[in-house]
Amino acid sequence: METTTTLESIQSKVENMQGDISQILAHIETKSKKKKRKEVKIDSPPPPRPKVTKEEAAGILTISTRQLQRVRKKFKLKWGYFGRESFYYLDSIVEAITLYDLSWNPTLFEKIKSRFKRIPEL
Repeated sequence: METTTTLESIQSKVENMQGDISQILAHIETKSKKKKRKEVKIDSPPPPRPKVTKEEAAGILTISTRQLQRVRKKFKLKWGYFGRESFYYLDSIVEAITLYDLSWNPTLFEKIKSRFKRIPEL
C-alpha cells in the first residue's frame, strides 16, 4: 500500500488540529478565570466590624467616658484609635453586656443599630 500525501489532505488535517487546539485553549482559559474568581472570593477581607465612638459606647453602658476607660480591661472591650479619637467595637460591648449583666440604654442602642447593616444581637 502506497500512501500519497497531497497538499489538500495535509491542509485539512492542519485545520482540524487548529480547531482542536483552539477548543482546548478556550477550555483552559475558562478554567483559569474560574480559579481566579475563587481566589478573589477567598482573599477578600471580612466585613468590617461596627465601631462606635467612646461617647456612644459610654451612653450604651450608661457610664461616663472616664469610667469606660477604667473598665475596658475588666469587661474585655475591644477598642482602638483612629487619629486622636478612640472607638469601641460594638460586638465586644454586646458581649460585655450579656456576660456581666450590665445595665444598658436600649433606646440609644437601637439608634446606633439603625446605622449598621450587620451588628450583633442582644
